[in-house]
Amino acid sequence: MREVTKHDAASFDLRPRLTRRLRQQWREGRSIVIVGGPAMGKSTALDALRLVRPDGVIDDAGPTEVRAALAAATPFAASLDVRHYALAQAAKERAIFVPLSNVPKVQWRRLFPEAASDAGWSKTTGHPGLFTLDGEARAELHERWRALLRDHASQRRALQLFDAPPEGARPSSVYRHMRDELGASLKPTLDWLACAGLVTRFIDGPGPGVVRLAAYAPTDP
Repeated sequence: MREVTKHDAASFDLRPRLTRRLRQQWREGRSIVIVGGPAMGKSTALDALRLVRPDGVIDDAGPTEVRAALAAATPFAASLDVRHYALAQAAKERAIFVPLSNVPKVQWRRLFPEAASDAGWSKTTGHPGLFTLDGEARAELHERWRALLRDHASQRRALQLFDAPPEGARPSSVYRHMRDELGASLKPTLDWLACAGLVTRFIDGPGPGVVRLAAYAPTDP
């Protein structure tokens, strides 16, 4: 296991409040399961926990490892790929369930109060990986999204609904359009897409709004 420094854990942490809360819960002996899509900051969160206590931290865990950890009596902290979202969600009976999502604009403004902060958010839609990765790494990230969506046809079809509303439609209008089309499956579908980093949800005026990842629209198979 590599040595983790304070600089590692603090680098590009776009969720400082969440990190502080998780560190406190880890100090208290709680088990934690973090789930997210590619480059969503899972390793950054676990690096912060290793500074508190390195034992029991499992980065990029598989389903077998998580099930074994849940059956054991000792606290653990694990990260899971969004492919295993259902397993991570089921683990919340015994562990703190932490589905990562993109950074909403209101939090982005707190982190980057300069005048150009909104432009930065618009380019990344709050995705941590798009904020930190260079061009080559971004291309690899796009391929990982394509592979992910090839295995999740219903979520891929849901992303295509973003193409239906008129260009420039408010995020709240897009949300209502998706609600009308998806009905009861809207919440679980958006939960998964948000955790994958492919959509960002936030309050838009009086109600909920949603935007697709600005830098990439992977609706093709």
